[in-house]
Amino acid sequence: MNEAEFSKSIDCAFPYANREKVIELVDVALSISTNAVFMVLEEICRPPQSTGVAKETLSDLIDVWSERVDHPLARSVVPIARLMLEGTHLSVYEAEKAVRKIAPFEGQYSALNIAYFSCDDTDGSVETVIHEVRGRWEHS
Repeated sequence: MNEAEFSKSIDCAFPYANREKVIELVDVALSISTNAVFMVLEEICRPPQSTGVAKETLSDLIDVWSERVDHPLARSVVPIARLMLEGTHLSVYEAEKAVRKIAPFEGQYSALNIAYFSCDDTDGSVETVIHEVRGRWEHS
């Protein structure tokens, strides 16, 4: 399975209520790529409102993810994911700072998404920084 297939397999089908299945998904993602691993975290911290999943359940799933993932970006991105669960937005400055921490890790698009959706980017400045990072990744 590649990243695109993995993404399709969890899109609109993430098993929020099944902890064991989420563990399996993290393990599958680990066998695919780091970006796939961050796809799982993005699903956890940005669930569709229609799921009705409790914050406590999502917090537990972040714990599960954190226990299984050993990557330098996790230290920066997991706290952001937790804030998102609480409905707390980062400032635009903090989100830009997070994007800059992610930038050296080429191809981590899902981590970038988490940083982007962590703030209310009304003036588009975070989006501009993200486009710059993606542009560098695509041209390297």
